[in-house]
Amino acid sequence: MTTSYSVSERVTSNSPNLRIRAIAIGCALVATCLLWTAAHGAGVAMKVGLHNGRPPQTFSLPFLCGIALLISLLGWATLVILERFTRQPLRIWTGLAVATFALSFIPIAAAGASPGTKTVLSLIHITVGGSLLIGFRRSPVSAQEVPGS
Repeated sequence: MTTSYSVSERVTSNSPNLRIRAIAIGCALVATCLLWTAAHGAGVAMKVGLHNGRPPQTFSLPFLCGIALLISLLGWATLVILERFTRQPLRIWTGLAVATFALSFIPIAAAGASPGTKTVLSLIHITVGGSLLIGFRRSPVSAQEVPGS
C-alpha cells in the first residue's frame, strides 16, 4: 500500500528581495559619498560640535559611509524580522522607518555645526532614508501581503 501526501506551501525566492535591497543600500552609500565629496569640494567643513565639552568632531567620508551602512543594515534586519513574525511587515516597517527618519533630524538641529554642514547632513539623511524607503518597499514581499488582513 502506498500513501501519498500533498504539501501546499508558498515557496518564494529571496533572491529578488536580496538584490533589490542590496541595490537600495548601494544607492544610499553612493549618495552619501557623492554628497560628502561635493561638500568637501565646496569647502564645507564637516565639523560637528556635540555640546559635550570636547572639540568638534570631523565627519569623514568613511565615518559617514559606515553610519549609512549600519543604519541601512539595521533597517533591513528589522524588515526581515517583521517578515518572519508579522502578517503585514511592510506596513509596520514603513511606519517605523518614517518615524525614525523624522526623528533623525533632531540631532542635526541640536548639533553645533555650520549651516552648510547641517544642510549636507540633512541631504544625506534624505537620500539615505529615501533610498531605503523606496528600495525596501519595492521588494517583492509587497505582493505577499494580503490587503485587509
